[in-house]
Amino acid sequence: MREYSRKALKCIAFLLLIALALAVKDPGRGAHASSAAATLSFEASFFERRLEIALNLPETAPYRVFTLTEPLRLVVDVKDADAFDGLAKPDSLPRTIAELRSGRMHGDWSRLVLTLSRPVELQAVELQAVELAPGDGSARLDIRTRRVSVD
Repeated sequence: MREYSRKALKCIAFLLLIALALAVKDPGRGAHASSAAATLSFEASFFERRLEIALNLPETAPYRVFTLTEPLRLVVDVKDADAFDGLAKPDSLPRTIAELRSGRMHGDWSRLVLTLSRPVELQAVELQAVELAPGDGSARLDIRTRRVSVD
């Protein structure tokens, strides 16, 4: 019985050493795993004719937000080639958004394109550093738009 306990203890000690070696090799792996992918959420109000978009990014980075016509689009560019890799897209989109696409652009920029069913104008865009985990460099990009009529 005593021999069995020693073997079990040696096995447990060996597994702990392996786990420790893996943790030392990549110490930030667990802390950043939850924030590695960008997430996207929407809040729309029919009566106030507004659309708010919250985009959580893996890190703070330079960005551009603008609208295009023919077809109507809202474009978000982020200077991080991997910014939208594994983007967690919402299950349903507001009626103002007809389609959602993302991908890499030239150089080290990523692009998110929201094809719109109605024209909007940008009211405010703000990037805030958000600490999801200690030492994490995550950021939240808040975009507020207002629906406008076609002239």
